[in-house]
Amino acid sequence: MHSLFSDLLGDGDAAAASGPQNAPPAQPSKRKPSSARTETPESAPLAPSSGFSEPIPPEINLAVLAQILGLSESRTRGLIREGKITRGKVFDTRKAIREYCDHLRDVASRSGGRPSLGGETAPLAAEKLRLTKAQADKEEARVARERGELVSAAEVEREWASILRDVRSTMMAVPSRVGATLPHLTPHDVAQIDREVKAALGSLSDGN
Repeated sequence: MHSLFSDLLGDGDAAAASGPQNAPPAQPSKRKPSSARTETPESAPLAPSSGFSEPIPPEINLAVLAQILGLSESRTRGLIREGKITRGKVFDTRKAIREYCDHLRDVASRSGGRPSLGGETAPLAAEKLRLTKAQADKEEARVARERGELVSAAEVEREWASILRDVRSTMMAVPSRVGATLPHLTPHDVAQIDREVKAALGSLSDGN
């Protein structure tokens, strides 16, 4: 009986103390340090902020160039025609952007640093301003003519020509009228008066 209890208690306690023999002890997990590293800005592909999700290629077509510059394709073609951007079937990306920046700096310097109207070039903005002023002057002249405040230069010239002809005819008749009203004047005196009148008219016609 004692032996049985010893077997049941003593050996059992030892077995309980040592735990089940067929289950290996749990090993603490050893996590290896991660070899992954955060990609630095130098190694990451650059994505521009203009809506592109991939790096811009070194050469681009017209549509992509216009999108990068924020212009319409027609305006971009205009810059190419003006020689602001080098013409080609494809465009060197860096060169085209640099040329456009140089163009903007030139426009800013010629306009005193002020942006032109609607983002246009300074010559185009100046031409539009000149055209607008000419149209305003034309409309103002039309209104003045309708009010009788303005007459054409041809009408003025015709009127003055008529007045000057009358003045000349009147002055040329002076010597004969004087001779008729002053009978004591000799023909020589009348001829002298005629010469003086003609000399005066000649001076006036010369602008003196």
